[in-house]
Amino acid sequence: MANTGIILQKLVNTHTGVEVERWVGNHVQNAEAFKPHRHDHYTCLLLEKGKIDIMLDFQPVTVKPGMLFISYPGQVHQVISSLGGAGWYVSFDSRLIDEPIRSTLDESVTEVLAVLLSQTEDAWFKKSIGLMLQLEELNKGADLNRIVTHALLKAFVYEAMIIYRKTQNHLAERRGQRQFVVAKDFKKLLRNHYKTLKKPADYADQLNISVNYLNACVKAVTASSVSALIHREVIAESQRLLFYTDLDIKEIALDLGFEDQKYFSRLFKKVVGVGPTVFRNKQLSIE
Repeated sequence: MANTGIILQKLVNTHTGVEVERWVGNHVQNAEAFKPHRHDHYTCLLLEKGKIDIMLDFQPVTVKPGMLFISYPGQVHQVISSLGGAGWYVSFDSRLIDEPIRSTLDESVTEVLAVLLSQTEDAWFKKSIGLMLQLEELNKGADLNRIVTHALLKAFVYEAMIIYRKTQNHLAERRGQRQFVVAKDFKKLLRNHYKTLKKPADYADQLNISVNYLNACVKAVTASSVSALIHREVIAESQRLLFYTDLDIKEIALDLGFEDQKYFSRLFKKVVGVGPTVFRNKQLSIE
């Protein structure tokens, strides 16, 4: 079976750049949600009951009521099951949110962004989604509908970030403010430069701190070493390429900045537990 690439889902509502849809069990408008895919936009998922199991970059995630789940553009994910899951998902163009908000999202120290909500917060988000849905009927065809929709979306996203920052501040208080800032800055650099910066010293130089201090900060916040996170980031992308493309091992190694294919294969096996060829064959047989 040819494996030609990762499905890229694009926003359909290009007029406003915002889509709000209902999720009810397995009856979702876009059946591609149950296939591995990427978005070219942000997506927020909010449930009122049940649960949804998602595979996010080969990591299992369970979304439940009282949780606002946010996926980034480019993340590979797939709905595995939706056991009585009912709720809403809000998708929006990344250009609709301000740079400070994008930076907050990019600097997240976790790969999975899930905001835990109080009952009051949960009710507020549900009401906001309801208002965005009503706009489709109230202002259908109106020239100013896009402006009103964008205003509601910004309120939705800003409130999510206010709550998220509260949880981050609590974490910073427990771990130490300076350590938390260093860990965030490192994660942002890593997401943008994992193909070219492969050593802890590379990131320490970028942050103008010592390798030992960088490692101490990152380990205090994430419980993982700098080297482990670098390896995890680059191997996660290699897993995507192995499963969703027909690139051979050498091509993948070169794409990720490894001139030595054998070293790449050894690193892959060290992180994943099996070599890249075995991983690819196993995943395709499961599919």
